[in-house]
Amino acid sequence: MRQQHERFKMSLNEEQLQNYDAVVKAMNNDTGGVFFVYDDGGAGKTFLYNTISSRLRSERKIVITVASSGNKDMIE
Repeated sequence: MRQQHERFKMSLNEEQLQNYDAVVKAMNNDTGGVFFVYDDGGAGKTFLYNTISSRLRSERKIVITVASSGNKDMIE
């Protein structure tokens, strides 16, 4: 899992790395939080989630990733 994490992390773009660092910092400082990543399809959200998850799981932490989807035009 650690090797997978290292490969994933090396492939993050600058924006993904900023988000990754924010989540990891919150975990390391025990401040926790709720993080929302919003972007168009194909922007790399799932890759970011997988990178963060592989980091935390390599540290034997429990990770639950939740994603929602929907058409914003249908929300009233």
